[in-house]
Amino acid sequence: MRVVIRSTDGVHGFSIRKLKIDVQVPKGGSPVTVEFTAPPAGRYEIACSEFCGSGHGQMKAALVSVAPTQTSR
Repeated sequence: MRVVIRSTDGVHGFSIRKLKIDVQVPKGGSPVTVEFTAPPAGRYEIACSEFCGSGHGQMKAALVSVAPTQTSR
């Protein structure tokens, strides 16, 4: 799995604690690429790990990993 993250307004962090991922995202729009193996099925909280201002506490998201499904061909 690959996630490419950019920030134009300031320094941010991209953290998924359960997966031990924590990278700094510099301001200016330069891309930061995070690559990892898809985790077991479940919900993984994503948060900004660098204090970035008054909205920092609301910078949250989730990665939802689902079990593989079989298709008939």
